[in-house]
Amino acid sequence: MTEPSKGKVAKIVDNYTIVINLGKNNGVKMNMKFVIYDEGEMIKDPETNEELGKLELVKGRVEVTNVQEKMCVAETYETEEERIYNPLESISEYLYPKSIHVKKPLPIERDVESEPLKVHVGDLVRSIE
Repeated sequence: MTEPSKGKVAKIVDNYTIVINLGKNNGVKMNMKFVIYDEGEMIKDPETNEELGKLELVKGRVEVTNVQEKMCVAETYETEEERIYNPLESISEYLYPKSIHVKKPLPIERDVESEPLKVHVGDLVRSIE
């Protein structure tokens, strides 16, 4: 088995779930985390002009929920706060609404000509600590 590192988005299931072309054969395990990204411009050290690497333009972060031999399913684990307003509650409830944390959807766009930070099939993924 090889150590998982870089792969690609093989399929977009929905706004929260993708399939990655890495699986058990690549050392992928349940709950592993991956970042979905595009490579940006090459960054150089201003003093030595040495190439430091390409800038990663992060599109989203996902966690593995199912592993197969050659692929895995991963879902977004990032959350965002969502405020809940109840029109039947008192004015204080309206001024200070309850809030919950909900899964933040991946920026999915199925049109390949769309904005560059949308998730597409073929996007790069790499495992993160």
